Amino acid sequence: MKDIKFYVHQQIKEYQLTSKSKGFFRLTPQNEVRISKRLLKRKSDKTLIHLIKQRDNLNRKIYELLDDAAKHDKPDEITDIQEAKEFIRRRLLSQEDVVTQLRALASSHKQFQDDVTKQRIQLIRELEMGKPDCSVSSTKSNAKDGDTKTDVNPNEKLREFYFNVSDSQRRLAITSESLLRQLGVPFFALGSENARLVNNKELQKQKETVLNFIQSMLK
Repeated sequence: MKDIKFYVHQQIKEYQLTSKSKGFFRLTPQNEVRISKRLLKRKSDKTLIHLIKQRDNLNRKIYELLDDAAKHDKPDEITDIQEAKEFIRRRLLSQEDVVTQLRALASSHKQFQDDVTKQRIQLIRELEMGKPDCSVSSTKSNAKDGDTKTDVNPNEKLREFYFNVSDSQRRLAITSESLLRQLGVPFFALGSENARLVNNKELQKQKETVLNFIQSMLK
């Protein structure tokens, strides 16, 4: 009884929401109990459930057909993040050579960050160790010898380091963007016509989302 009441309730609710004619005027919440009992008495409950399942399977096939017809096979046309993720799963990650290149790219970025961290620590350590060389006596000695060179400012060294890091990071980003575009990664391979549909700030956000998704899929 519990199952049939559930099915009857769902069908009547759906009918009330979607039907425009309301020709079956008895299909109301007030008649749910009566309908359920009558179906059981007539042993029509299994027939109802069978028909509902048939209808659900048919609807699913219809939805699958429509959904398949809407798939994007060209990455330069994709402007939806869900479509982008599905395309990456379906097309890109199924190609071994593409996966290999994506892994190599992720590895190069990680190596870059590791190298920057190590170099920064080393530079700070060297600057701290070199502080005694900036003493007054050393400066006087250099002046006495007629040496016009001044000690290197630690802050200047750090500024130079971060400038070089920024420049290297920019060049790595350009190379990475080019590769991702070549591989057909959505939003990186977005065509000029469709690019107008997404503002630059949103485009950068979608690129980050795509990269995070790829990284999670490669783990």
